[in-house]
Amino acid sequence: MAQTLKVLVYGATGSQAGPIAPKLLAAGHQPFVVTRDAERAQALKDAGAEVVVADMGDAAALRAASEGMDAIALM
Repeated sequence: MAQTLKVLVYGATGSQAGPIAPKLLAAGHQPFVVTRDAERAQALKDAGAEVVVADMGDAAALRAASEGMDAIALM
């Protein structure tokens, strides 16, 4: 049985990293998408992704978001 990975995805609401979360979901993994604006990630949330509201300038928030992740995608 394949392992389900928890993957923190930066830039998931943008054009470059946008395809990552849907591909992770299709493969049976759990994406956690980092965004400053939860509304921009609503479609990803509706598809099954977890939304993490954080700013790239907030090191403490990013460290907290990274805890417990199996992988990180940063484009």
